[in-house]
Amino acid sequence: MLDWQDGSSTKVDAETLWSNCPSAAGRRRRLDGRTSSGDPALSLTNAFPIGNYALNLAFSDGHDRGVYPWGYLAKLAARPTLEAFLTPRVDETDRANEFHQEGH
Repeated sequence: MLDWQDGSSTKVDAETLWSNCPSAAGRRRRLDGRTSSGDPALSLTNAFPIGNYALNLAFSDGHDRGVYPWGYLAKLAARPTLEAFLTPRVDETDRANEFHQEGH
C-alpha cells in the first residue's frame, strides 16, 4: 500500500512493481521479453526510503536492486488493472430486482 501526502493510498501489487523495476536487471528482463516473475507467491519483503525521493524495494525472490522514485510509483499506481475492466457478475436475483424497480 502506498500512502500519499494528500492522505490517499493506492495498492500496487508486488508483480506489477517487480515487472516494472527500474533497475538494470529489470530493464534487461523487459528487453528479453520476460515481463512476469512467474512466481504466484511473489511478495514485497521490505521497503527502504532513499532520501525523500524514492524507495528501494526488496522482493521475496531476492531481487532488491530497484530504486523507485515517488513519481514513478505514482505512474504505476495510476495504471488500470485487469480487475478495473472486469464487471461484477450479476446473478438472476439482482436482475429480477432491477426489472421490478424499473416498473415492469
